[in-house]
Amino acid sequence: MSPLLLFPDSARASQGCVLVHCAAGISRSPTVAIAYLMQTSKLTLDAAYKQVKSCRPSVAPNFNFLGQLTAFEQQLS
Repeated sequence: MSPLLLFPDSARASQGCVLVHCAAGISRSPTVAIAYLMQTSKLTLDAAYKQVKSCRPSVAPNFNFLGQLTAFEQQLS
């Protein structure tokens, strides 16, 4: 599992907070947030995407990231 998906759990376990950030907040950081929700909350790609988009309407992971999220969803199932 990617360290990107392990770190938030360790921070939360010690009562910490996690900020997922990238330059524009449109593609890279939402991709990480979506993957984290898929992994930890057992959400589908569609459900995780909708949850992140409800918090930040400008979310639009690029085509390659969506492909990786689709593959990740298949790995999880």
